[in-house]
Amino acid sequence: MPSRITLVLVTILLLFGCGSQQEPAKSAEIEKPKPEQSLAERLSKAQPDEVIEVAAGRHELDAGLSITAAGVTLRGAGIEDTVLSFNNQQQKDAGLTVKSSNVVIEDIALENSKAAAIKVVSGDNIVIRNVRTEWTGDPKSSNGAYGIQVSQAENVLIDNSVVIGAATAGIYVGDSNNIIVRNNRTEFNVAAIELSNSSNADLYKNTALKNSSGILIFNLPDNANTSKNIRIHNNKVYANNNANFGASDAESSAVAVGSGIVINAADRVEIFSNYIADNKTANIIIGSYFTASYFSSELAMVDGFDAYPEGILIYANKFSGGGEAPEKLDWEALREANFGTNGSLSDIVWDGYTNPAKDKLAASDKICVDNSQAKIVNIDAANNYKNVNKSMRPHHCLLRKLPAITLPDAS
Repeated sequence: MPSRITLVLVTILLLFGCGSQQEPAKSAEIEKPKPEQSLAERLSKAQPDEVIEVAAGRHELDAGLSITAAGVTLRGAGIEDTVLSFNNQQQKDAGLTVKSSNVVIEDIALENSKAAAIKVVSGDNIVIRNVRTEWTGDPKSSNGAYGIQVSQAENVLIDNSVVIGAATAGIYVGDSNNIIVRNNRTEFNVAAIELSNSSNADLYKNTALKNSSGILIFNLPDNANTSKNIRIHNNKVYANNNANFGASDAESSAVAVGSGIVINAADRVEIFSNYIADNKTANIIIGSYFTASYFSSELAMVDGFDAYPEGILIYANKFSGGGEAPEKLDWEALREANFGTNGSLSDIVWDGYTNPAKDKLAASDKICVDNSQAKIVNIDAANNYKNVNKSMRPHHCLLRKLPAITLPDAS
């Protein structure tokens, strides 16, 4: 007769032996995480008013990006922390193209795009702030043309950004209205900042250093918009004497190396409270379309085109150096003939062209200088420099000052 211990052991074996013959329960399958959407896909599928954040890191891209939905914000973690690199970009496209309104681009860097780094084709209420666009390495003509390029826009703010190495202009705004460009640093571009056929603009607290030329305001023919009502103030524009490495067909490539602030055929411009120094051709140049290196006699005859700079007010600027070595050979000869072998062109150089349709310039159309010891020279370009005039008397005048520009998102 089996003992009680033996019966207990048999019972245990029966109970656990039967369980051991069953198949183990299947564990639930763990779903693998889906790969993150590419930045290009996130932007292309962006919904109106969506905020798209890009994490810190270096993001290598082989194609340009685009924003087409309204109200999109593209935000990185900072201009040294979030870098979009286009070293492997296949097509010669902009790094980022914007075709919509109410767009904000901030806290991000774009490097080495094949064309413009940021290109705004059209839109209203465009904000670009705390952005860096750069072509690394030495300046070269194969760099993209523009760091920040804005065209056909209304209400534009470009703020606190760094632009380096653009082969036409670091910051460009064309065919636009209501513009603020402020607190930016531009270095090693062909032109630091260029406005073309744009109106109602404030350019202030920018630094333009070591470019081929500084701040350019152009009014070009064959365009419905006119460059007018522009304030340039509290900027530092100095030592813009680097070699011009831009494409030969760009307007800025025709501007003499060593030009500080250039006003060409624009009207109602105020230049005040700037530090302008050591630009070897001239610190300020005021010219008509007829002395522009990109002059076209055919385009000059376009109906309604005003080829003359009028209503220019210059005051309270600090000048130093400059004008000692103009790049243009005729200007160099003019400098030596009128200012001596070791002399320099005046702080302000005016080509002397006035509208022949106006018997006498109205007070509001004059070039007025109220700038302490600053000097202006009328080089009489219309008569091949025959009657160079260094008198300040024609320019002792004042103009009504322009109002500051205000924008919805410019706080």
